[in-house]
Amino acid sequence: MGCTHEFSKKSFYFLSVKETRCTNRSEETDGLKRELIPFDCYFQEGWVYLRPSLYFISSDKKSWQESRDDCLQRGADLVVINSKEEQDFTRKFNKLTWIGLMEGETNGTWIWVDGTPLTKSYWHPGEPNSFEGKHEGCVEIKFHEMENSWNDQPCREQNFWICELKEKLYRLVAVSFGLLCVLQAAANIGLRLSLHSSSARMPDFEAIIKNLTEERKRKLSTFDHYFQQGWVYFSHSFYYIPSNRTSWNESRADCLQREADLMIINSKEEQEFANQFQRRMWIGLTDGETEGTWKWVDGTALNTSYWRRGEPNSHKKEEDCAEIRFFDKENSWNDEGCILKNFWICEKVVAL
Repeated sequence: MGCTHEFSKKSFYFLSVKETRCTNRSEETDGLKRELIPFDCYFQEGWVYLRPSLYFISSDKKSWQESRDDCLQRGADLVVINSKEEQDFTRKFNKLTWIGLMEGETNGTWIWVDGTPLTKSYWHPGEPNSFEGKHEGCVEIKFHEMENSWNDQPCREQNFWICELKEKLYRLVAVSFGLLCVLQAAANIGLRLSLHSSSARMPDFEAIIKNLTEERKRKLSTFDHYFQQGWVYFSHSFYYIPSNRTSWNESRADCLQREADLMIINSKEEQEFANQFQRRMWIGLTDGETEGTWKWVDGTALNTSYWRRGEPNSHKKEEDCAEIRFFDKENSWNDEGCILKNFWICEKVVAL
């Protein structure tokens, strides 16, 4: 199933205050670069990132066991919810989804798929209840509007599901620092050779490496900030989906306050990602300036579109703003009056 790359132990470098271990073997550089490839693969296949895991949200329905089998084939497992942030994240998709919680061998005890017992729970009031005497040994996200959204359900029922793959992006950070070590070593060698062979003016390699290091630190700090605020990472952008509804203009103002903007959809993968949230949401597309000429909020013209058949149509009124509405279809866009109160999705481009 797509991304099956294994990470080699020799590609990781552990940095500490006391000691920094680097290799000066230039052949390692290509190997480290190859380590970066799988992450684009995961994002292209629709995985999203919320610290410290990658998540895959299915587009079809299966039983609990079939769902888990799918996750295992992807090198992952059904999601294990360890924090309020992760619980809030799973609720954003607004669909009935299996999670990795099941009833243990002792009736009334619940365990996660990784074998750990349930300690912090988010059961809806009155759950679990084995409704009408049925054996409900598996758990789903059902009541999305509430923090306590869990429901017990017979495992044979057909649901969407969420796979979780732990710690992959942390490994990417380790690889990035490893590559930086190689660059440092190579620069040091190059500097010594240059000093030995010529007294001509040469680039300040030490300054270059220092700048690279500082830039990497700033970028990792930025990533950590957004993860703590509940943003998710997909492909080359962070996305934020608020839990309330407001007009298109107010939605955009909110995104701008977050130093982002309403989402711009540039690919089929990004369109599928937006549809996964299964809710009506404003995107950053409008023809408010010139009727019939649709532009993104960054001023670029609309090239590839995903309008529902018959849209845009300004149905019975002025409809100058675009929303994700028919999320069960790839072509899910609808034009709508900008004063309608909708959810919305902010985007901030921050490349790795």
